[in-house]
Amino acid sequence: KDFLQLVNDRVNVWSPTKKVLFDRSTVESEYEMLSENLVYYRIIDGDKSDNIPGIKGYGRKTILKKMPFLKDTKISNIDDFITKSGFNEHKELLDRNYRLMQLHDVSIGGNAKSTIMAIVNETPNRLVKYKLHTMFLEDKINQSIKNPDVWLKDTFNQLDLIIANATSS
Repeated sequence: KDFLQLVNDRVNVWSPTKKVLFDRSTVESEYEMLSENLVYYRIIDGDKSDNIPGIKGYGRKTILKKMPFLKDTKISNIDDFITKSGFNEHKELLDRNYRLMQLHDVSIGGNAKSTIMAIVNETPNRLVKYKLHTMFLEDKINQSIKNPDVWLKDTFNQLDLIIANATSS
């Protein structure tokens, strides 16, 4: 669930437990809110697995009922959310939960950031289809995709084209 807040037109998230590839429409269908607003639902709901308490009495159904704007209005920051939701009395808790749970502006050290940027800026290796197919079989991901050979061919060709264009630039 933590990574679903990152879903947008360019980013999808694979859920190995649900065996679902979440794109914008999948998130919006399952959670009944814009993917960009998922973090606001999560800061109210909390996260038991990370020991982050939410606001008592507020689960997804109550949140959606009391905050229908999450379905169709992109909230740009925590202050706008608190104002729009009327949760001023919980501001401290929601601010803290937001800092702990949001993944768009994470605080990482300079060395880690440099390492990540170096990896991002590297020229990517060309994809080797049979190696991907082997990994799918080893990880049993092929069972979650209706026709893994067709999916791999379609995806592989698109990715390989992107990498070929990146390496020729």
